[in-house]
Amino acid sequence: MNNKILLDMLKDKIKEHPKILHHFPPFPTWTRTNYEMLSKLIARELEQTNLISPKEKERLGTTISKATLERIYKNRYDISEPLDLRRQNTLDKLSVFIGHKSWHEFVKSVSYELKTQSTWYSPIQTVEKAIKAEFSAYQNLPLIQLTELQQYFIATESAYKRIIHLLYKHQKQQWSINNPYNPSTCELIDADIIKYRKNEIHIRTEEYWYLRWFDNSINKYAFIYNQKNIQLYILVKEQERWKVKVNFYESNNDVFIG
Repeated sequence: MNNKILLDMLKDKIKEHPKILHHFPPFPTWTRTNYEMLSKLIARELEQTNLISPKEKERLGTTISKATLERIYKNRYDISEPLDLRRQNTLDKLSVFIGHKSWHEFVKSVSYELKTQSTWYSPIQTVEKAIKAEFSAYQNLPLIQLTELQQYFIATESAYKRIIHLLYKHQKQQWSINNPYNPSTCELIDADIIKYRKNEIHIRTEEYWYLRWFDNSINKYAFIYNQKNIQLYILVKEQERWKVKVNFYESNNDVFIG
């Protein structure tokens, strides 16, 4: 995850601070007065905290200006890598405000949280499972089995409906990929979270799919889908479980065998 994604997560955690939940209006309505209140609240909390030593407080300082906070929350705060010392100190102070000893400790914490959150799977694990479930669904043709797909896709959304459309289409065509020695495969090469919100996550993947469709009506191969591409997944929470809502990708290397 890059610093911008991590900063978005830090901003969400700050908005969930009990004193902000109880004494501030909903975030989209924040005014300069609210940023000034936030600046004073952070200064007061940092002065009183025992998370860091007096020496560390003196080094970091305990204040963040209302102008800086406003730039952070209005997405006008540059935190490109590598971080300079001033921005590092600002992120350290914000991290201390929400209960971490430093920005580094916050990053470690949220990375662990994303790997383990919920009783089911993390977002990236969900994408990996969704890919395997889609491939398994194609392997099961001519039987159409949806139970595994429904564990990882939202049944009312586009990603799931696209797979269902392909399954019924290939069933009607009598196409399959489970004939003897069929080399069909899929591989998740890389995955990265590119956008984070509390109940929505965007993940960019690099994937390889090779589907060699066999036409059982004529007993020969009819179509090759051979792609290594970049894909976008949008995940949302359904009953506290991450599921795929949208899966977008471009396709242009399909080969018909005639």
